[in-house]
Amino acid sequence: MTDPERRAFLRATGAIAAATALALPAPASAKPGTRAPVSVLLPGSDDRHAARTAFLSGFQSAISRHSLPLAAEILPFPGSLSTLPESLRQHLSKVRSTALVGLLSRNQASSLEGVLDQAQLPSLICDIGADVVRGQHNSAWLLRHSLGYWQTSHAMGAWSAAQLGQRALIATDYLESGHDLVYAFHRGFVSAGGYIPSVHVSNSADLAADLPALFEAIRAERPDFVYALYSGTRAKQFLAAYSQSGLGIPLAGPALLTQAVDHAERFPHAEQVIQAASWPISPDTPCCPLALLGFEAALRLANAFASAGTSGEALAHALARAPVDGPRGRMVPAPDLADVRAELHLHLPQRSARSVVVAQSMTAATVHHMRGMLKTGWTAPYLLA
Repeated sequence: MTDPERRAFLRATGAIAAATALALPAPASAKPGTRAPVSVLLPGSDDRHAARTAFLSGFQSAISRHSLPLAAEILPFPGSLSTLPESLRQHLSKVRSTALVGLLSRNQASSLEGVLDQAQLPSLICDIGADVVRGQHNSAWLLRHSLGYWQTSHAMGAWSAAQLGQRALIATDYLESGHDLVYAFHRGFVSAGGYIPSVHVSNSADLAADLPALFEAIRAERPDFVYALYSGTRAKQFLAAYSQSGLGIPLAGPALLTQAVDHAERFPHAEQVIQAASWPISPDTPCCPLALLGFEAALRLANAFASAGTSGEALAHALARAPVDGPRGRMVPAPDLADVRAELHLHLPQRSARSVVVAQSMTAATVHHMRGMLKTGWTAPYLLA
């Protein structure tokens, strides 16, 4: 997929079917007109409606746009994951599937390893990548495909220590503070010589009540820049207040701070933020991250089918090894990350270079270190982490 084609895809905000075509061969073992049945595991709770709609629209759009030989069988699961293994076991006893793709936390998906191992079903678990994969996830049948949010945060930390200054203040909302994005930035920044004098966590139901004290702390400490992590409505509120604060201190953050996850909405005042993402950031027409994730999942499955056919073991091996080209460039499976690697992009407001591509800065030792660090330990699938 060429750069103009990638830009065309990313401009197709909210309309993934407008993505430019990517030539993919038919699966090696497929007969003309046959489709490989794929179970699609989606959150069934009402508060996840937008998330599952976005992911499914991207997945089905890739099938339609590229005539991929996949047939989706939808399997909703409730907000509680305690019954999910049994629900999946019953589903697989009734439905013939050659693979499973799911929108849920990879760390939580570890509860499915026994079912998937028994069924020998290759599975692609998709999330935004807010957390490092923890624990001993040794199943050959369960792979992660994410948007690498924690990876981009780590890369932004390493980059900003050299480019923005060596003193940063971190401001984060309470819920977001429970994920690895904050610590990944901290680790990348400090490893590159940076210093973080304080971390401020907004813990009030009314964010406006916390912001005056935060802004006073920023004025007192005068960091070179502020790294912020809020999402959704509270991100909009934070950005609006920061733009009116008169602080005059650069603001940086992940794409989570500047746009919605489950639909194509760029937040007001986002143009003032130094942003990090694993896709080229468009100031005018953002993509919908979860739709992009669904689109990529379909491409990756079809690419594996093309090289390995529908045989379970061969298909799992292809999913684990084969790179795939998609709207954000080449994605390469990385066993050390238990994820994929892709180019990381920074958007720089009011600078001559509007965007830059940065290299992955993590070593195997860095990933091992982060896996061993404590965090607040959210167990709900918040952020689809």
